[in-house]
Amino acid sequence: MGTIVALLDENYETLIQELAKKLPKGREGQAVVWKIDKDDTNVAVPENLFIHRDIDRQDLIGYSRTRIVLSHCTDTEFLEAAFHGTPVICLPRDTHESLNSARAVELGFARSTEDAYVSAEEIANMVHEIHETAAYRENARKVSLAIRDRLNPASDRLVYWLGYIARTKDDSRKFHRPKSHAKTLTEDIQFFVGLLVGVIFGIVSTGSAVVMRYLITANKVQKSKGRYTR
Repeated sequence: MGTIVALLDENYETLIQELAKKLPKGREGQAVVWKIDKDDTNVAVPENLFIHRDIDRQDLIGYSRTRIVLSHCTDTEFLEAAFHGTPVICLPRDTHESLNSARAVELGFARSTEDAYVSAEEIANMVHEIHETAAYRENARKVSLAIRDRLNPASDRLVYWLGYIARTKDDSRKFHRPKSHAKTLTEDIQFFVGLLVGVIFGIVSTGSAVVMRYLITANKVQKSKGRYTR
């Protein structure tokens, strides 16, 4: 019935073991593969739980028999699952991972739980729901197709522009610099509006300064004539 890939940290050891116990076992059951940098556990592991430390993460996520990925939904894990079209169950640990999990749920190929004390029974129910619902797999396929349809991956564009900057940093002729900067109608309107506002502000400021100077001068003249002396 496929493989469940767990990319969770060691704090979820008990949860993963209990989940493996609740899933169908045997040749017709489901295997749980946990990628973590450790070789041993505190208790005996179920027969359908396999722990690996050196296996490549993308090999697991993109494996044809992988049905679901249990992940914290970090940036790399989220993008790799989306690229390979694999449904995800997100268990975020912070605000940033929560945003990734919310996006995955919005795209329709993930379930998410932010409960720190989520039970293995709840995760097992999510696994069963995703496994039995074709919409999750179909939505994941659409997301994967959208990513693969991009003509140039982001990494290739980054390498190209870094190379371009390195090639043209000493270019004095600037082949790609336009002779004159093109301006749109919106930019022209913004310029004239700004100019008009500036002129009005200047007139108001100048008028206020003239009035204030007149009042101060008139006050001094009146005092010099003795009108306000007792």
